[in-house]
Order: sequence, then structure tokens, then C-alpha cells
Amino acid sequence: MKKFLIILAAVGVFGLGSFAWAQNVLNYNEQGGARQVIGGTLDVVSGGDLDIESGGVFSIAGTDITTELSTLGGVTASTADLNQTTNFEETLSSTTTVLTVTDGAINFDVASHDSTNGLLLGGTLVTATAVEINQAADNSVNVETVIATNVIAAAESGTTFFLDDTTEFVSTLPAVAAGLRYTFIVAQAPASADYTIVTNAGADVIDLMIVASDGFDAAVGRDLITIVDANAVIGDWITCICDGTNWLCRGAVSVAAAITTGQS
Repeated sequence: MKKFLIILAAVGVFGLGSFAWAQNVLNYNEQGGARQVIGGTLDVVSGGDLDIESGGVFSIAGTDITTELSTLGGVTASTADLNQTTNFEETLSSTTTVLTVTDGAINFDVASHDSTNGLLLGGTLVTATAVEINQAADNSVNVETVIATNVIAAAESGTTFFLDDTTEFVSTLPAVAAGLRYTFIVAQAPASADYTIVTNAGADVIDLMIVASDGFDAAVGRDLITIVDANAVIGDWITCICDGTNWLCRGAVSVAAAITTGQS
């Protein structure tokens, strides 16, 4: 038994196999069997509704639409696997608690991440940059062996420099900025010339305190630190921390004569 009730108003039927309506009701009741629409278009215009009552199924290519909607370009609601590059939005809930980036040459990039937007943890914005996080968490990026002139970048803050050559070379500090920190350790004692550490543009902003086995050395308003040939030994070190105005340098050496300061 088949029953058809079609109520159309305002728009009517346009073309064979194609119809549209606005704020109208299409009531179709089929008892048993299945029907196909071959060709044509079903267009629900603005303001119209397509209502599938309880127990009904809306299918796409024979697949329940709820299954289709649970997979968006390779992202499934159950696992949210990120295995494609299509833009999408996935909200994790009590039923979708795992977000997995599948194995392979795939990156998860929060392109908007800066000091205002981007990655949040527990609702709090992560204001550190990727470089800063790597420096804090990955010790392998925090050390560098230096054998020649080194112009230090602010992005290298937190780095320990091993001075590892027998001849002279210069390490130049970046412009002052609060929180910058660098450590210099003698890995090979200078044998024919001095290691030197100088400020950016020759600014007299080094304040220094050095402890030695035979005393100490203190100075303010300097732009040059010299790690002296024939006096410095392996293991002598100095750390310079910037307060935003000056470089506050502290260290320990075998003898006080191993480090001197000056103004160029």
C-alpha cells in the first residue's frame, strides 16, 4: 500500500524531477520497499525544513548520514586521527577524548600561535615561543662548541658556550634585553692569544664579580671581558645575565688573573 501526500505552496514544481518550496511541508509515506530518485534536484530553499522523523534514516550512497558525518576528510569522531591536511574543527568530548596525529611525515602546526592566540593548556595561553620551549626543555640545543668569532643572537639565550680553541676569538653579546642569559666555559685553555667577550656596539654595560682561589675581581661599567692567555685553564667559567639595562656577570676561575675587564 502506498500513500503520497504532497503539500506545496508559494513555489510549486519546476521541471521534471525537480521541485522547491519555502516554508512548506513535504509528507511522503512509503510502506515497504525502497525508492530511488534518478536525476533531478531536491532544493530546500531558505526558510524550509527537511525533517526525518524518529526511526527514519537519511543515507548518502547507501550509508547512514550519521556515519558519513562522523568521518570528515579522514578525521573520525571516535579517534580524531589527523591524517590529512583539510581544514576542520574537532571538539573533543566525553565520547571523543583522544586526538591522534598519525605516524609519518605529518606535523601538527598551530599557525596562529603568538603571545595573544594559539596553543592553550588547561585554558591558559602558552606565551613562550617554540624556540624558548626547546631551550628550556631540550638540553641538546643549549650547548655550543665555539672555535671562532661568535656573534650571539638573543634567540640563543640559555646557551652554554664551550670556548675550544688555542687562538684568540671574540664572542659578542646581543643588545640588552631582560632575561637573556649565557655561560662561557673554557674547554681548551688559550695558548697563544686571549678569548674575549664584548658588548653590542661597545656599550659599557658589564658589571662583573669573579671568584678565584687567590681572591676575587669586581668591576662595573665595562664593555670587555678578557679570558687571559697563559692564566685561564680548562673549567674556568663566567655567566652573564641581563636585567634589561646591564649584563650582570659572575664566575669562578683558577686564579684572579685569568679574567680581566676593560673599556674599549
